[in-house]
Amino acid sequence: MVRLSNANTGGATGLCVNVHDLALWKYAAGREKDIAFNRELARHDIVSKPTLTRLVPSMPLDDEHKRLILARIEADFAAATSRQDPEPPGRS
Repeated sequence: MVRLSNANTGGATGLCVNVHDLALWKYAAGREKDIAFNRELARHDIVSKPTLTRLVPSMPLDDEHKRLILARIEADFAAATSRQDPEPPGRS
């Protein structure tokens, strides 16, 4: 959990899920909406590939499910990298 308290919270402190934990839960669920959400997290550099891959081994899942999650992470970051490449010359 991440503590959130600033001028906009009116003196209250909120507890928020860490974005990397959220992404890993969504990778584990594997629903299409979760996959799309995680693709956008990767594309917008909201999550870190090294952090995600470092956390996967600690998840309470079997090895096959962990391999699937690692493959999904790899695919999302590969797709994010290819979309961030500059457009070919002559396109605007």
